[in-house]
Amino acid sequence: MTVPTLRLALPERPHTLALASIATDGYALDVEFGSFEEVRHGFINEGRWDATEFPLGRYIALKAAGDASLIAIPVYPWRSFRHAAIHVRNDGSITSPADLEGRRVGVSDWHQTAGIVARGLLAREYGVRLERIEWVVAGVDGPPRVDTFPVPAPRGVALARSPVSLAELLRQGEIDAIIAADAPRDGGTRPLIANLEQEEEAWFARTGIFPLMHVIAIRRSALGKIPSLDELQRVFELAKASSRPALDAKWRYGLKENEAALGRLLDDAFAQGIGERRLTPQDLFASDAHVDIA
Repeated sequence: MTVPTLRLALPERPHTLALASIATDGYALDVEFGSFEEVRHGFINEGRWDATEFPLGRYIALKAAGDASLIAIPVYPWRSFRHAAIHVRNDGSITSPADLEGRRVGVSDWHQTAGIVARGLLAREYGVRLERIEWVVAGVDGPPRVDTFPVPAPRGVALARSPVSLAELLRQGEIDAIIAADAPRDGGTRPLIANLEQEEEAWFARTGIFPLMHVIAIRRSALGKIPSLDELQRVFELAKASSRPALDAKWRYGLKENEAALGRLLDDAFAQGIGERRLTPQDLFASDAHVDIA
C-alpha cells in the first residue's frame, strides 16, 4: 500500500538529526538537510518541500497580514540571544545604544526575527527611541533577499532602501550600525553591546526568556499528507529526546511552555509596526480541530 510522503527540509541541528530515522505510521517522512539559507530559499522561492524550519518573524508578519498558506506547530529548532546582533565599526563613534538615536542604521529585513528581538532590546532595556533612528534596508554583504512570501511594509516605519550592501554603507560612513543576525563577512565591526555573555546571562536570569528564532511551518496544501499536526510535533519531540538539548529546559517545545517568549516577541513585533493588530501566541498555532485542509 502506498502511503503519502511529507517532504521536510531542515538545517542540520543536534536535536533534529534523528528525524531521518524515526518510524512513522500511515505516512512517510522524507527529510533533507542543508544550510538554513539553502532550506529557506528552496522552500520560499522555489516551492520545494512541504514543511521546513521557517523564520518566526516572517511567519508572524504573514499571519498578521492574513496569509493562511502556512500553518506552524510549536516546535522551535533555533533560539538565540540577540545582544550581539547590533554591529558597529571598530573605529566608529558609536559607543553605547543611546548613541544610535539620530543616526542611520541598516537592517537586512525589517521582519527578520533577530532584528525584531535586537530592536526590542534597544527599546526595552536601553531606552532607545526607535522612531528617532533612520532605517535603511539592504543586503548585509550583497543584494537584498527577494522572497515570494511578500509581507506588507511595517506600519508607521519609514524604510529607505539601498542597492549598496550594508557592509559597504558602513565602511563608507553612510550608516552608523547594522542590525542583523550575522556580522558583515569582511570584518571591521564589533558588537555594540559589550560583555555579551554577562549581559545575556543577566537578561535570561531576569526574564527567563531564551528568544525563539525559528518555527516549523507546513504548507496548508500538504496537511493531507500527515494524520495530524500533533503527530508531526510528536516526531520532533522524539528527535529532540535523543539529543543533548532534551536535557535543557531552555529548548522546550510547546505553546504553554513558551508563552512568555512568544508574548514578548509578539509585543515587540507589533510595537515595531508588524501587523495591524497584536497577535496572541494562540493565533500562531492551529489545533487539529480547527484546521481546514481544503
